[in-house]
Amino acid sequence: MTLAETEWNLAQRAIHVWKSQRALLHAEHALERALLTGLKELTARCLYTLGLSYAFGGHWKEVVAYAEEARTLYAAIEDQAIDVTGLSAQLTYAGFPPSWQLTNRAMEVLCLGLLALGHINLGEPQAGVHVARVALDISLEINNVWVHAYGVLNLNHALLEVGEYEEALRVTQQGVELARTLPNPTLLFFMLTVLGAAQQAMLRLEEARTTLMESLALTDALAIRSYQVLATSRLCANQALAGDWKNAHAYALETVAVRNTIETSLLFIDFIRYHETEALLQGGDREALAYLQEAAMLANEIGLPGELWQIQVALRTMLVGSGSRGTRRLPGRWRLCRSSQRRWGMRRCARISSPNLRYGACWNGNAHNDQRFPSQTNAMGMMNTQESPFNAARGTKGVGA
Repeated sequence: MTLAETEWNLAQRAIHVWKSQRALLHAEHALERALLTGLKELTARCLYTLGLSYAFGGHWKEVVAYAEEARTLYAAIEDQAIDVTGLSAQLTYAGFPPSWQLTNRAMEVLCLGLLALGHINLGEPQAGVHVARVALDISLEINNVWVHAYGVLNLNHALLEVGEYEEALRVTQQGVELARTLPNPTLLFFMLTVLGAAQQAMLRLEEARTTLMESLALTDALAIRSYQVLATSRLCANQALAGDWKNAHAYALETVAVRNTIETSLLFIDFIRYHETEALLQGGDREALAYLQEAAMLANEIGLPGELWQIQVALRTMLVGSGSRGTRRLPGRWRLCRSSQRRWGMRRCARISSPNLRYGACWNGNAHNDQRFPSQTNAMGMMNTQESPFNAARGTKGVGA
């Protein structure tokens, strides 16, 4: 048992400093030794840590497999307090651990949260939403405020992936208020970044900027300073949408500089990067064009229409501006882009029940012929007769104009 515990602790330490390969090595050794002991709780704990280690390397099939196995094992164990040495890495690396001992049910919630992230990153967002809801229900059942906050965080990621922006905004606002009551700046930081993402998805750009600036201000108090990319990446997108390319470029450079210091190839809760790519282009970083082209190819392969049309808008603008021969192929792509963004925008608006939220997210105070959708479409995919922030940033009119 001592060797298993030692390897498990070393794995947690590696996770704490984002050393994915080292974490994976120690987590595998910990599980091997835990299985020899026959201790179910120790085995479940090592399974969870191994799944978390795989997440830092972006190996999502393994994440789902180990998180599911750990969750099943925890659910089968009679609920009892876990020793202090058994604190989960997800709480340990976040800063201050809770003042009470975690229960097996609480660890089951964390396993479900990791499982939800795995499903989302495997392109199975509906499964991620389902699992995240189960985790949130259990956290309410056991009245554990810490894991409830983490449950809200994971549910937000899932809801944003399936376009349920209104619910994501409501749930995350509650989560932020909850996080403010806990002595854990990292948890509040995460909550603020996802709240900013939800606000930004609803085109509430000023609110999103205020929220993200607050999250960025917390990074000085974080154990892992590189988390700041989760705020700076979103701030880059925020400023790009607002047309402030100077600040967008600055945030893009800051984000890229931090990522270059991280061992992991991809932060599993990182923001999509096409806004950064365009900001780098606007600032004269020509290699960003290749990144945009690669992003378009990946978005098409994975099947992400909401991201694809925005990438195509940026790519078209860059190719036209550079006089590239690739512009000859743009008319067909552009018609496809317009069709995709209209469908995406209409689905997005139809999911918002609140009149005030729909008004802000789907149009900007324009007269419209239909109570659900105005008569024309802007480049954000919203039905709109005015220029959107995304178009205004490029000096172009909405595609429906």
